Amino acid sequence: ETIMKKLAVANYSKQIVNLLPVNTRHNLTDNAIISHLENCSVLVRGVWVLSSRLTNHAPKYHDLRDLVLLLLSTKRPFGVEHLKAATGFTDMEIAEVLKPICVFNSSTRSLQLRIPYDEEFGKNFPEVAQRQHDQAEARLMELRTKWKKEKEMQQSGGSSPSSPSSADTLKLTNNAVNRVKERIGKAVASVTEIRKLLQTLYPQDIVTDANAVEAMKQAGGMKIRDKWILTSTGHKEIDTYRSVLLAIYRMKDSATKKEITDEFERVSGKKCTLTDHAIRRLIKEFADLKSGRWVFRGETLEELREQAGVGGEGGAAAGIDDDIVMGDSGGMH
Repeated sequence: ETIMKKLAVANYSKQIVNLLPVNTRHNLTDNAIISHLENCSVLVRGVWVLSSRLTNHAPKYHDLRDLVLLLLSTKRPFGVEHLKAATGFTDMEIAEVLKPICVFNSSTRSLQLRIPYDEEFGKNFPEVAQRQHDQAEARLMELRTKWKKEKEMQQSGGSSPSSPSSADTLKLTNNAVNRVKERIGKAVASVTEIRKLLQTLYPQDIVTDANAVEAMKQAGGMKIRDKWILTSTGHKEIDTYRSVLLAIYRMKDSATKKEITDEFERVSGKKCTLTDHAIRRLIKEFADLKSGRWVFRGETLEELREQAGVGGEGGAAAGIDDDIVMGDSGGMH
């Protein structure tokens, strides 16, 4: 994680392995090192990129950064103008978020990672590449569903939940943000639940979904399917376990406690030291126990696919709106 926070974008064999302490490099296998990488980074065409949640960017920019990484993974060219159209962010905001990881390729008139892609990594570690691909597909489907809902709201005359102007009417106090942080720190919550919580704090105002989303972003929340959860608790082992839960529930509707713990040990490279009670309490933040399996407390993947309009061949990536794909527009210079 320290290496990735320093480099932001790194090649596994040429940079990451060589920068590890000698003892670590000798004592850990490639699989163990990669497990640590997967806990703090995402794979983009064989190159590791620091996870958005670990950057210094405000939570509202995480979706933008994730979208760029997902589009880079699909090998489809795109430029800043299309990102502006798709996300509503300004040139300055996009440049600030992408500068550490991207450069503008004048010959293809599109964005690309700062270092060359490494297609050999996927050939050497096909299981890792496939796992990362599946997680990327799930994240892309999540983003498409979110933006589709926002677009429908705008077309129907409503305001987008993530629109800055729609959230400006309610001035969120530190107390309100802390109350929201406390709530999403306990378990996943829907926008409606947080809106109702805020309404009790602002009885004289009309609290909107946009206010709820803004409050969760300010509280350090992140979205998973139709729910929100606190990004970090500040406790390393607990956060690692929670990140495993997030990854699992982006791809599966349910899992057993053993499956979750096994994945934690694979990712962390060590035995889980959390008590059984602590593990169950963590899982309960995300899921309910049904017939021996912990089922995610929210939309199913099938419901998410239907809402995103994803089906048939090509997966989530096949349905990316054409206005995000590079045409004659400019890019980040």
